[in-house]
Amino acid sequence: MQSLRDNGYFSVSTYQQALHALGSAGSVDVPSAVPEIGAKVFLVANIASVLADANLLELVSRHFKVFVDPRCLDETRNNLQEDERREELATWLERLIDRMRDGLDQSVYEGIDLPDDASRAELEREEAENPDFLSLTALLHFSPQEGDVIWVDDRWVNSHAHRDGVPIIGANEVLRALLQRSYLQESEYYATLLKLRAANVRYIPLEAGEIHYHLQQAQVSEGAVVETAELSILRRYIAACLLDEECLQRPPMPQGASNPEGETAFVLGTMRITVDAMVDCWSDEKNYGDRAEPYADWILENLYTGLFGLRHLRSDPDPNLETV
Repeated sequence: MQSLRDNGYFSVSTYQQALHALGSAGSVDVPSAVPEIGAKVFLVANIASVLADANLLELVSRHFKVFVDPRCLDETRNNLQEDERREELATWLERLIDRMRDGLDQSVYEGIDLPDDASRAELEREEAENPDFLSLTALLHFSPQEGDVIWVDDRWVNSHAHRDGVPIIGANEVLRALLQRSYLQESEYYATLLKLRAANVRYIPLEAGEIHYHLQQAQVSEGAVVETAELSILRRYIAACLLDEECLQRPPMPQGASNPEGETAFVLGTMRITVDAMVDCWSDEKNYGDRAEPYADWILENLYTGLFGLRHLRSDPDPNLETV
């Protein structure tokens, strides 16, 4: 700042305003060595942020060759990305709130009537800062009526088949119902499933039709499937689910667990579906012709996992299997 003042780029009043804007950084003694205009200036630690907050960074960069600490640049980029993410989230929430409000006004949605008891009021006071938990308890305490279905995407909740006779379903069941009732096109259905898989939403059952749909969108070159981005997501999703032994719930489950088998149904279902999908490649109904073998090869090499490949998920792995 002193160099800019000495060379006439600051008036006395502007100079004092700049020092005030810098806060404690502007109150230090003037160093004996003042950089010349055009000199190289290295901004370490948070100096660049301090100058930016004081609206002085652009002025300094105009009259000096400025070099900024890479860590400061990385932090700034991360902060900008976080601000953009929060802005997008706020916009999305605003649209969601408007849609829910319109739906309630038009009777598309209905509020849940909960029993008016002291225990519920106490719970709402204790968990006032935990609205997601309160929303969940609302689904667990309302008085059910015939035809009700509870839609929750939570692995603990979805481990229960029903609540007092009310079926508990997830997003994949809702999407399948929309497809069956022609509210979704096949392409929309599989594209939505793929978005969930790309977001690493666990554990969405694999479908033979899904595999074949994405295979048919791919090209076959020199007897092999050219993997598309969609097939890549499918392959990586299944691999991530089956390799994550820390996350996948499997026997022995804790005493009193609602589902003693955990999430092994996903593992066994994936094995069965991949085999069915390979067999279907040669079915008369598919009529794949010379594409049958490349399709089956891709499934075998990228999705199929036999019992040997799942040995790490066993609760009592046989060490002798390692030498097979």
